[in-house]
Amino acid sequence: MSPGRVLAVHGPRALPLPAHLPDGPSLLLAVRAADAADVIGRLPPVGAPALVGGADLLRWALGADAAAGLPDDAAVEVFSDGRWSPARVAWWFQRVRALEFERPHALDQLYARTSGIPLLLASFDRTVHDTLRLADGETVSDADWERALEAFDAALPGVARSLAGPDAAIALAPRERDLLRMLALVREADDPSSVREHLTELWPLYRDELDVDPISPEEWPGVGLLQRLGLLPAVPRRGRPEDRLQRLPTGDALHALLKHLPG
Repeated sequence: MSPGRVLAVHGPRALPLPAHLPDGPSLLLAVRAADAADVIGRLPPVGAPALVGGADLLRWALGADAAAGLPDDAAVEVFSDGRWSPARVAWWFQRVRALEFERPHALDQLYARTSGIPLLLASFDRTVHDTLRLADGETVSDADWERALEAFDAALPGVARSLAGPDAAIALAPRERDLLRMLALVREADDPSSVREHLTELWPLYRDELDVDPISPEEWPGVGLLQRLGLLPAVPRRGRPEDRLQRLPTGDALHALLKHLPG
């Protein structure tokens, strides 16, 4: 894609949106949900842009407002990462970042700390560049790796607070944060239907630990949002969010994140 078709809407490289987006494919970066209606009003006669953003844009795209204002022959298609697999994490750090690691099982350690959650992987990626000052293609020594892990652990409370902070691309609604806590409490449920039962009919068993209401039918899209953001694991198949539920393993990185998550 030519540089003229890639436009940052927010951030240090942001440019004003043109009155009309160019025909054919284009890529809009750092798009916020509040920009979506404006972008729809600038759709070209031919082709449609890809909008890249965070939690707020994904929430908009999954909601009923996404189709409002679109031409009759247009639709919103949603793409999101979910949790990364160990192979994808290795691809990012070893192929894209071209980093070498002195420690043989460094990326296994990283996966154990992040569980493939994109928010945590992004935090570690910043650590590599901001704390270690390593450029792409360098070798991470054993000492540097320990420093990176320590810096990542020290940054974890701030990462958790960002889920209740002012940045709409990261922040979750209070009920969405409740849903994370609810899933983390479910025990002795080994399949999606069993997990769903614990979050609905059996939720009174957990009320002493977390005094919130059970999940109602209209709240499953919120669970789907958390699955698509990779904060919750999901059974790797297509289907409704409630049909893709997974119980959190004891060592899942979300447990560590929740220890610092504001109410």
